[in-house]
Amino acid sequence: SRSIDWPKDMSDFDANLKDLIDKLIQSEPLDRLGCPMTGHDMKHLMRHRFFEGINFNSNLAQTTDVRKALEESEI
Repeated sequence: SRSIDWPKDMSDFDANLKDLIDKLIQSEPLDRLGCPMTGHDMKHLMRHRFFEGINFNSNLAQTTDVRKALEESEI
């Protein structure tokens, strides 16, 4: 249902995080950020503004999906 009880006071809530959450919980799986069967795949997920400044080539890239996406892209 995508129903989220967001905090009433959103002043301390990161707008990029809210956008990321919204894109990850799309009702239609093919519309979700990170869906491997669409143009919203893992590469696009890692490029989301919330992750700006994170070096996915570092030790954060320990999962198979992240390693595969890194190998296939120029992130």
